Amino acid sequence: MMVDCLRNPSLSDEDIERERRVLLDAVRARNDDPTEIALRLFRGALFGRHPYNQDLLGTSDSVAGLNRSRILDHFREHYGPRGLTVAVLGPVEPERISAKLQSLFADVRPTAGDRSPDQELPAVIAQPPHTEPTEGFQFITKDQGRLVLGFPG
Repeated sequence: MMVDCLRNPSLSDEDIERERRVLLDAVRARNDDPTEIALRLFRGALFGRHPYNQDLLGTSDSVAGLNRSRILDHFREHYGPRGLTVAVLGPVEPERISAKLQSLFADVRPTAGDRSPDQELPAVIAQPPHTEPTEGFQFITKDQGRLVLGFPG
């Protein structure tokens, strides 16, 4: 069943539209929450254009633009069987599981950009974008305020 889901994702238009509405509601709620606003400003000041500054929910515009075609294209580009790692826990025979997985993915061929299994992953070191203290402010129409302090670890 796992292999079928990986190789043939259904992603119905109805399911995508339902989840898109849920995400849009979450984005709207987040934009009305002083703590979330403060944390977004903090991440922006600390991480700048680094991926750590990216919002996991997305923006109203990015979520509104989701559709089945875009999601399937992204899924096929980034989550295909070539990059798959499988971890199995329980009373199993590793050789049997390995043989079964190899047979299920026997038709998958490596491409020029694939890593070999013994090749190290590239190291990524995040450098803070600022060497001086940085601040961010956003005024909100609430009788509340938030302050977030932090340092890169």
